[in-house]
Amino acid sequence: MGTNEKISVQVMDTNHTWKEIKAESGSILMRAITGAKMDMEASCDGECACSTCHVYIDPQWLQYLPAPEDEELMMIDYTDKPAKNSRLACQIKLSPELNGMKVTIIGK
Repeated sequence: MGTNEKISVQVMDTNHTWKEIKAESGSILMRAITGAKMDMEASCDGECACSTCHVYIDPQWLQYLPAPEDEELMMIDYTDKPAKNSRLACQIKLSPELNGMKVTIIGK
């Protein structure tokens, strides 16, 4: 459950277009992106069982995220374009520290 504080996230879609989305603190990034009708498949609906919510996190924001769990790292290994700043959006809970974060949707 969120705290009603809105978190702003800058998201680049698969067409390389930036869009600002807003979501409550405590919400999941994947749900914020799909709720904003952006192009993200999110096949497993947030169960960390696929990699269709793969995103790149702008490197300056990585320090504000908890380290990925082994399950997430395994799913990222299945992506076509894994990188040091790869994360699954279903595993990122938005918090005030992430206000203004930039992410790029990669997907499958």
